[in-house]
Amino acid sequence: MASRAIMTWRIGSSPPIRQVIARGFTLIEVVLVSIVLVILLAASLPAFLSTSQRLRAEHAAFEFAQLLRYAHARAVSDDAVAVWTWDGQLRRAQVRVVPQTDGQPAECSAINPAAAPVAQSAPLPEELAVRIQLNDQPAACAGFFPDGTGDPVTVHLIQGARDYAITVHGATSQVVLAAGAAAR
Repeated sequence: MASRAIMTWRIGSSPPIRQVIARGFTLIEVVLVSIVLVILLAASLPAFLSTSQRLRAEHAAFEFAQLLRYAHARAVSDDAVAVWTWDGQLRRAQVRVVPQTDGQPAECSAINPAAAPVAQSAPLPEELAVRIQLNDQPAACAGFFPDGTGDPVTVHLIQGARDYAITVHGATSQVVLAAGAAAR
């Protein structure tokens, strides 16, 4: 911002009085600054969107891991079998407590979908793909047992080049969340 100083000298007075006349920005200055800001915003927008998607995927992976931990805790505390299931139509994970049959839980397909889940995740964003493996075979659920053990399952949340792997150790039901590159 430019300013002009006007010097006035009065005869018979003390040293000169300085008057400052302030003026605003010109239209050209405002337009140039606006153009620079628009260019900076346009350059940073893709990075912002990418970070936003990554954070949504990390949040979903953390939520799935917490739901698996909850299923383990519920099985031990209720002395029942808790089953973590993935509902592809609703795009959410759910935990249900199921009856045991000869010490073994019912198969995933035998779980009553009408029974209310004891816990469920928020719907998963469409940009995330889910792959569940039980003993390196595709699966739809994971069981947790009253003795503290569980099915050795790995849940993959895949977003572009990122793979969030949530692994359940079968003997201890310890849940581990790891992020890495997606398998092609």
